[in-house]
Amino acid sequence: MKRLWIVGGSILSLILLSWMLRRDILAGIGSYLIDEQPLDTVEVLFVLGGNSFDRGNEAARLYNEGYVNKIVCVGGVVPSVLKVLNKEKTEGELCALQLSQNRQVSTYDITVMSKGTSTMEEITEIGRYCEAKEIQRAMVLSSKFHTKRIRRVVDKVLDPQKIEILVRGAPSSKYSELVWWHKEEGMIMVNNEYAKLLYYFIKY
Repeated sequence: MKRLWIVGGSILSLILLSWMLRRDILAGIGSYLIDEQPLDTVEVLFVLGGNSFDRGNEAARLYNEGYVNKIVCVGGVVPSVLKVLNKEKTEGELCALQLSQNRQVSTYDITVMSKGTSTMEEITEIGRYCEAKEIQRAMVLSSKFHTKRIRRVVDKVLDPQKIEILVRGAPSSKYSELVWWHKEEGMIMVNNEYAKLLYYFIKY
């Protein structure tokens, strides 16, 4: 009976401690997904498909602040909402529109590469592009919570002896990465990203 009380007390103490530290624990869960390299100038910036608004805004900021003067918008997926509207524009094309129409990036400095329907496929296409163009230093931009997985894919697919890749993340306009659990969109993002990390670990 005494042992049962000790076990029960220990479990209760652990639950109370977890509740008291819940903010730090949740913040740590989010920060684990972020793996960015320090900003520096590169030959070209590749914007991965998805969330063209946030990633386009961040790409434009990097362009206007002089970190890069060439942007390649990647992604062959056509968002379902555009299919409903009979507008067959890929994620790469949408990002290019965000850059040229809304963020004042010169169209001469934007290339659309409507290829790849997953992170693995997009990074593979980026490797081929860099090899063909003899690019030695580039940046890959996605969402902040994607950067851990992207870094792993980059390290697996691309040869660091041939090309150096800086991975960066665009902040979300729908939630704060510091307190992601305050918004439903942040909770969905973190949940999905951990599922993708597990999927990529098993598959690749």
